[in-house]
Amino acid sequence: MRTCANWQQASSGSRRPCTPNQSMWFYGLQLPLTLGQNFTAAAYSASQQYPTLEDHKSAVTVSQNTLPNISATGDAVKKRRVDAKRDSSDENKKKKIDADVLEMPELESNSNQKKEASESGAPKSTDFIHVRARRGQATDSHSLAERVRREKISERMKYLQDLVPGCSNTTGKASVLDEIINYVQSLQKQVEFLSMKLAAVSPPIECNMQSFMGREVCGSSAWDYNAQSLQDGLYPRKGNGACSFMVALAMASFMITAGSLKSSTGVLITVDKLGRGNFMKIQDAIDVVPSNNSVHVLISIKPGVYEENVVIPEDKPFITLKGEHTKSTIIRWDGRWKAADKTTLFIQASDVVVKQLTVQNEYNLTREGAIAVRVSGDRVAFFSCRFLGIQDTVLDDSGKHYYWKCYIEGATDFICGNGKSLFQNCALHSTSTYGGAITAHRRKMPTEDTYFIFRHCKITGTKGGRAILGRPWGSYSRVVFAYSYMSSVVLPEAEAAIKKYQFDVVVKNVSRLSHPKPIVTVNGRFPGPTIYAREGDRVVVNVTNHAQYNLSIHWHGLKQFRNGWADGPAYITQCPIQSGNSYSYDFNVTGQRGTLWWHAHILWLRATVHGAIVIMPKQGVPFPFPQPHGESVLVLGEWWNSDVEELVKQGNALGLPPNMSDAHTINGKPGPLFPCSDKHTFVTEVEWGKTYLLRIVNAALNDELFFAIAGHNMTVVEIDAVYCKPFTTSAILITPGQTTNVLVTANQAPGRYFMAARDFNDAPIPVDNKTATAILQYKGVPDTVIPVLPQLPAQNDTSFVDTYSNSLRSLNTPQFPANVPLTIDRHLFFTVGLGRDPCPTCLNSTKLTASINNVTFVMPKIGLLQAHYFNINGVFKLDFPDKPPAPFNYTGAPLTANLGTSLGTRLSKLAFNSTVELVLQDTNLLTVESHPFHLHGFNFFVVGRGVGNFDPAKDLAKFNLVDPPERNTVGVPTGGWTAIRFRADNPGVWFMHCHLELHTMWGLKMAFVVENGNGPDQSILPPPNDLPPC
Repeated sequence: MRTCANWQQASSGSRRPCTPNQSMWFYGLQLPLTLGQNFTAAAYSASQQYPTLEDHKSAVTVSQNTLPNISATGDAVKKRRVDAKRDSSDENKKKKIDADVLEMPELESNSNQKKEASESGAPKSTDFIHVRARRGQATDSHSLAERVRREKISERMKYLQDLVPGCSNTTGKASVLDEIINYVQSLQKQVEFLSMKLAAVSPPIECNMQSFMGREVCGSSAWDYNAQSLQDGLYPRKGNGACSFMVALAMASFMITAGSLKSSTGVLITVDKLGRGNFMKIQDAIDVVPSNNSVHVLISIKPGVYEENVVIPEDKPFITLKGEHTKSTIIRWDGRWKAADKTTLFIQASDVVVKQLTVQNEYNLTREGAIAVRVSGDRVAFFSCRFLGIQDTVLDDSGKHYYWKCYIEGATDFICGNGKSLFQNCALHSTSTYGGAITAHRRKMPTEDTYFIFRHCKITGTKGGRAILGRPWGSYSRVVFAYSYMSSVVLPEAEAAIKKYQFDVVVKNVSRLSHPKPIVTVNGRFPGPTIYAREGDRVVVNVTNHAQYNLSIHWHGLKQFRNGWADGPAYITQCPIQSGNSYSYDFNVTGQRGTLWWHAHILWLRATVHGAIVIMPKQGVPFPFPQPHGESVLVLGEWWNSDVEELVKQGNALGLPPNMSDAHTINGKPGPLFPCSDKHTFVTEVEWGKTYLLRIVNAALNDELFFAIAGHNMTVVEIDAVYCKPFTTSAILITPGQTTNVLVTANQAPGRYFMAARDFNDAPIPVDNKTATAILQYKGVPDTVIPVLPQLPAQNDTSFVDTYSNSLRSLNTPQFPANVPLTIDRHLFFTVGLGRDPCPTCLNSTKLTASINNVTFVMPKIGLLQAHYFNINGVFKLDFPDKPPAPFNYTGAPLTANLGTSLGTRLSKLAFNSTVELVLQDTNLLTVESHPFHLHGFNFFVVGRGVGNFDPAKDLAKFNLVDPPERNTVGVPTGGWTAIRFRADNPGVWFMHCHLELHTMWGLKMAFVVENGNGPDQSILPPPNDLPPC
């Protein structure tokens, strides 16, 4: 059936449709319209809905009214005749002119007319007088008529040129006609869609939930939504209609939207890859739907395999894709993670329905996502569909979505995203052999109203395969399984979370302070990626070293119970990963939650190779402080304009420290107080009245730092991944290696406020005293507002440091007790300080060194843990002294003579489960200085600190044995001491060292060997197969 676009004006001013089986004519061109059926004009309002067609409506009307010789049926063309009686020269001229003007049915009509006249034998007319005319003027009446005819044709051609956009500048009749033809064809495509839109004889698409979701969904057999069900809340009622309040809200959102549509008819478009429909490709059918569509468009897809990437843009809502059956109607594509042209079906629009389709992504590598369907529009529903992939099969990105009787298949995270979605009566099939995850929800903040709900679903898997129900993609992921069948493929809760990460160590060019240089990074990022896990999870990080340096990664603060092989310090628990090789760090997160961090543990590579670790509490366990509305990770660091490793080599050659850093950084950016650094400024946005959690890490190599926020106080709630008693402060002190979590409430006048970090130094040594800044910016405040600077403590403000340090206390509640050892099995007293050793090639023939109990630690050539585990002799000695060789006035006048130290790889042995008290005493060898000490494999309690020499007679009585702060890194004050206690219940070899990289390099380090216990879970685990060789 054809549809005519040649509408006629009715007396009332409304349009009426033309007769079926007509065609559209433009100046003799017959253009058939094949789409659509027969439509009414009742729902048509081009002026309101489709201005593109309305803009050109006058083109059709004017063509009809100003060209009386041209009718829509072609009759006017056939009535025109040219007298056949003329001499041969005139006739030849006429034919040439006509051929130049148009190759159209008119020529055929004239030719036929002449043929008829010839065949009838009629004599030629000679009723005219030859008159000699002036040059250029026709006197023959036929010639005059021909001239008038040509002038009219030229006039109408000119008029058509003016009607067609861009045609008035075209020269040559053939080119003009090409432009007109193209324009008319574009109008035809618009008329095609309008015709389908106005269909009256096609079955209407009813705008109610029954037609969208099917009777089986909206009927009372599956859902029973009424006032009572809403009142019931989360408690299910008896009967088939029982559901949760959240489910009711999810379904109600669909109903309200569908009920708001007023139209009762829609557009039907047929897609058939065999060419028996309106289009052969699904995307072509979607493309014909105009922007800002407001009517229901049903795209009926006939059986076949459609090899294409389908996108429903955001501005094309109210589309339904309906296949014949999932077995016969298949959309297939081969693409990887997330790009629109790599996803098989990407639904960006809202109010979309998909029925009875199979959507498959054939990309078959498991280390990258292969998305079959990605949904970012709101109010999208799927009925009886199949989604096939391996990783990230269904990316339920954002919005409210509903899945009914769908089959979803994949191996890892094959239902993921941050949608608010209900999966009802669906089949989930895992193809994972082991360790795969079914879901990965990405709820990042506690205020987000998003979740996955699976109700009356069935979970199956490959024979012999195992999978977990889900793993969090965001910090506040939320997934509910209710009334669902789970086969043996589902792993029990104890095994229910394996977080896998890939760390590629690569060199990347990075510029700060207008100094570009190559730096070593993880995954090309500076700082590196944040690791997210939950208490009780297993974490596997595969590190592949593509850099020129051998390297290892330390997971700072993780206890690594019985598993020193995953701790990471080079030549202590492993040999470094050589360039071109890989090693998988495989460890469990046991009994810990909060903020920790990871970093390179060889040379000075941690200057750029570092990142945060965020450990969430177990599911259902809240924070012991008010729930924040959002959170940010702030990693404090340092930047050198020159290559750090080259600076270290130069310093070692001279026996002196290398140059200090050129800037401090916050998340790798120095901030606008440094030249050429406006674009290198970290900004975090907040909303007025809301509270945020800041996870602060000091990854600096050599500087203790103050941190403050202009105009805002902070509440300290956690240190080194241990909850503490909350207290409010205007600034914090954080040493290298430490982490601190603070709550900040956005309660000031909306604006932009600097967050600043600057060095704390109360020793007579040069340090980098420049201030790094980031910006806390209130939502809606423009970037042009100049931020306010905070008032940081003075650089040597020891009074503030003492007050702040004394405010740190363990939470010590029944849920989070402080198990401080009260009886001690082993008392240790370690003096720490600097020294000078001979160096014939160095400046002044000496080099700076450092020691503990006068022992400068010498790094071995193989891992100490390997030597201990395999009983390899000659690698180390177990004779590290418990106290210094001779007592002296440790913090008296500076000692500048007899500063030599003994060298050796000497370790201290601890019995399993013994309790240890260790006093760390600063000394004035060369100078007093603060030292942040980190103990691997353990947390400890900081039971006391003071200035001067430790005096057991009076200082022991001052120890806090009730709620001392629990940490993994502690600062020894300048010219003072710190006392810690811990229980040696983790067998292995564990490093302890100053976390100032300069001091560690000079030998301020040692290690403990903790013996195995007698129980089955009290011995070191066997080494992994891929442990790097030396």
